[in-house]
Amino acid sequence: ATDDGFPAASTSALVTITVRESNQPPVVIAPPDQVVAERHAVDLAIVASDDDLPVQPLAFSLVGTVPRGASIGATTGRFTWTPDPTQGPSSNRFVVRVSDGVAATETAFLVVVRDTEADFSMDLGEAIVAAGSGGSVPLGLHSTLDLSAIRVRLLLDKDAARDLAFTGGTGIGSSSLVPTGELEYELELLPSAGQTLRLDANVGSIGFATRADQTSAFVRLVLHDAVGTLGSESLNRARLAPGRIVVVGERPLLDPVLDPDRNLRLHARPGLRYHVEQSLRFDGGAPWTAWRTIDPTGLSTRLPAPADGDVFLRAIRAP
Repeated sequence: ATDDGFPAASTSALVTITVRESNQPPVVIAPPDQVVAERHAVDLAIVASDDDLPVQPLAFSLVGTVPRGASIGATTGRFTWTPDPTQGPSSNRFVVRVSDGVAATETAFLVVVRDTEADFSMDLGEAIVAAGSGGSVPLGLHSTLDLSAIRVRLLLDKDAARDLAFTGGTGIGSSSLVPTGELEYELELLPSAGQTLRLDANVGSIGFATRADQTSAFVRLVLHDAVGTLGSESLNRARLAPGRIVVVGERPLLDPVLDPDRNLRLHARPGLRYHVEQSLRFDGGAPWTAWRTIDPTGLSTRLPAPADGDVFLRAIRAP
């Protein structure tokens, strides 16, 4: 405004200035990278703040492809993930988006998963039978995954068991045990209807027969090349434990029991008498001396370790 008069006059007016809030994006602190083993939990709090007034509520989310089982609290920002046995080894980049409803900020961190666990495990037990009798070896399955099928090869190291057949138990809907070669079989397990093979139990047994004239033998049963089906994935990192059949014929068998007390087991026919002898040499260079006389009441008798320390032992039927 101007005034052309003399002297100059003045006037005043009230002016109102309104300062509007300019929205600022959230401030996010990136968490440190993590290195974990399979089955070990990652639990992180994503720290974020909003500098606007009034403070706006923040929403957290994961962006992009997210590994199975990983999640973040939408309002808390707490990230959790426990990698399962199939998720290592892997390097996983997680992108976290934090939004105040108007603007968003992203941050990223890395989780490296070490390969420390089997995808699943299977183990065979033991059966002790007299020659001419049949028996069964239990099969255990331990899986935390929703497997829809398992195939595994079974190998025997001796032709001392025959007519092998699998009988399903807990959680098994159908199964097959098919010969694929000399002393080789393939076992397939399928779950009960509407279920999966997420099991931690004995799931059945392998039945067998023996010949009446079969000589005494330890028969080792070995599981090989197990493959589990998880959706469209085939998982082949299984921990497999062997089993065995002990066939007790005319000849007694001595069996070391692997425990701290160095115990032994004598597998022999009940109702007969056996001598257990010891020697410092196995080639006849030292005499065999009597250690114990055993009258077994069952097919397997536990014996203590010899007091003389490291010696050779043999069992013979008494005349």
